[in-house]
Amino acid sequence: MRNKNLRYWNVSMIKEIEIKRKLLKKYAIKIATTNDFYVGYYATLPQKKIENFLKKFKNKLYIPSMDKLKQSIIGFYDTSVLGNGGTGYLFMEDKIYYIVFKNPKKIWYSDIKNMHIKHSHTAKKDNESEIFIKYTDDTSIFLDDFALNKTPMLSFLGDIVALGNKDKDFFKDTNCNILIMKILINPLMKKSFMLIKDMVLQQKELMI
Repeated sequence: MRNKNLRYWNVSMIKEIEIKRKLLKKYAIKIATTNDFYVGYYATLPQKKIENFLKKFKNKLYIPSMDKLKQSIIGFYDTSVLGNGGTGYLFMEDKIYYIVFKNPKKIWYSDIKNMHIKHSHTAKKDNESEIFIKYTDDTSIFLDDFALNKTPMLSFLGDIVALGNKDKDFFKDTNCNILIMKILINPLMKKSFMLIKDMVLQQKELMI
């Protein structure tokens, strides 16, 4: 179901994972309802919390080796009452591992077909609403965790999906000899395109 060619693009001096980490950093403070949201490299994150979090997946969902995980982790949001990583969201470059009410699950960004926020008649705050996610195989899930503010979470997922969108082509900027991703713009992809454009321009300035 997921797009196995998610890594088929590369910008020589701007890594895809760094773009995604910057996106997460942009939205993290808005997504979180607590102060336990960490964005960065694995070495800078609360490793004991993450290790405790991953133990919950044992014998339930496949988890790659820690060495492989370390390379693609972009952030961790601890939603546990005790602050020990018992529940939360581990953000990877290609997916999210998450635990709500002791149920370990994961979302592959490339599996997302469409999504929207569903407001119930009792929801008074953003974190009380739900995100409806429909997958490419037409199955669906709801993200209804009160620890998430749903509007910024939806925006983050939209930007991430845009980066992995199949409607891409490439051209080479011979002036700075780097590859630049040219995205076919649609409403979902505008924010991601502008972010990438700004990063490319910044990189070009550094090379002058």
